[in-house]
Formats: sequence, C-alpha cells, structure tokens
Amino acid sequence: MSGHIFFADDWYGFDDAIYAALRLIAAIDASGVSLTELKSRMPNMINTPELRFQVDESRKFAVIDEVLARLTASGAD
Repeated sequence: MSGHIFFADDWYGFDDAIYAALRLIAAIDASGVSLTELKSRMPNMINTPELRFQVDESRKFAVIDEVLARLTASGAD
C-alpha cells in the first residue's frame, strides 16, 4: 500500500528510489526491448483504495459471502 519496493538480493537490501530506478534500467537493458514495449506487454491493472467498514463479528463471514454473491451475479470475475 505504501508504494515502496524493497530489494533484498545481492546486498543487504534497499528501499530506495534511486536503487529501484537503477534496477529497472538494468532489467530493461537485459530484456533488449524498450520500457514502452515492456509496459505494453503488461496487463491493465485497476487499483482501488483499501475499503474498511465495520461489521459485527458474528456476521463478518456472511457479509463476505453476500458481497461475493452480488459480484458473481453481476458478472464480475
């Protein structure tokens, strides 16, 4: 949720934008195609914020089943 990327290989690990950018450049170079081409191969993603709502402890599993049933009935996959 924070958008941080943490790398824990080759060294002790980094949570750093410059390091992430360098790793991206290295991956692009190794792939032999442009960043635009790599991005175009990725599936479209839809991100939503985390949604929280209060549910009585005795109903929490039933609520999930109800939401799933509604989504299934509407054709969601």
